[in-house]
Amino acid sequence: MALTQRKFKELIRGNEKDIITNKTDILDEVKDVILMPEINAMTSSMAAAYFKVAHSVIINALRKHMVDFSDDGVETMEAADVRKLLTKNYLVF
Repeated sequence: MALTQRKFKELIRGNEKDIITNKTDILDEVKDVILMPEINAMTSSMAAAYFKVAHSVIINALRKHMVDFSDDGVETMEAADVRKLLTKNYLVF
């Protein structure tokens, strides 16, 4: 069962925390998350690919629910800052 754009939008609407905590069928959707090495991060494009949704869905979800994401420890960075961080960690030359 693939996580469709519609299902993704349903998960981020309303009282999603209450809904998700009582569901076990979401475990069918679990797969490995591939993060950028050494910095445990992913780009919005990587998130879109993971959830099999358009990039704009991820961006809109971040904008709409940034407080919730921040509460969960999500931090956003501009592309230039990511490049600097990767360069600093010798991952990009």
